[in-house]
Amino acid sequence: MAGVLRAATDDATDPVWPRADAEVNWGVGAAMACFLGAQVLAGVWATIVVATFFVDGLPDLADRPMWALPVLGIGLWAGYLGGPVLINRLSGSGPMLDFDLRVSPAQAAVAAAIGVAMQLVVLPPLYWVIERFVTADPSETAEAIVGAADGPLDVLLLVFAVVIMAPLAEEWFYRGMVLSSLVRRVGPIAGAVISSAVFALIHLELILFPGLFLLALVLAWLTMRTGRVGVAIVAHLAFNATTVVQLLAFG
Repeated sequence: MAGVLRAATDDATDPVWPRADAEVNWGVGAAMACFLGAQVLAGVWATIVVATFFVDGLPDLADRPMWALPVLGIGLWAGYLGGPVLINRLSGSGPMLDFDLRVSPAQAAVAAAIGVAMQLVVLPPLYWVIERFVTADPSETAEAIVGAADGPLDVLLLVFAVVIMAPLAEEWFYRGMVLSSLVRRVGPIAGAVISSAVFALIHLELILFPGLFLLALVLAWLTMRTGRVGVAIVAHLAFNATTVVQLLAFG
């Protein structure tokens, strides 16, 4: 796989990542500020949405209308996308340069294959072992979200929120900003581990931590290997899309 990826990244102009400190002047403090700002914005926005549309309280996932999924996500996505852009414009070389969303066709094909393989080949054996020791269902949340889809419009909203926006916002923030700032501070291995742990923990489901942590490590490796956050976005998109297709078809 490393050889295939190396061949797929030959068109990269200079896959040295993250960019030099002389070009990027933001660090871990800025990443932490963006993280906290995104959580506050998400909480405030969710409170407004719930108070406006759900006077009796937010229903459980299985009973929640599908339009609530992208609407509730607006606050967090705005924080994850907007915060790094603001910080970068103040003390970076520009988000499109420092975060680099470019993806060649070869890179996209390899990244998509990795995302699908993580979902279909790597994680099932991992969770087969985990489920020998715990009773929690790692698919419960995803099944509840996808199971609430009723009709083509709901499926479109589901795809928009889970397959498009979530990978874009999370990779832009966790790999583009958190990982890059940590790599500058503590090096690539510790930076990848710490950023991946934060990514897995923020999903607030202990049963999902091992799989999300492993996924995040792979996404961090892709980002550092290619010098492009866009490659990690494609892999994450393929990972989430595989989940949605599986549950829609067989759930």
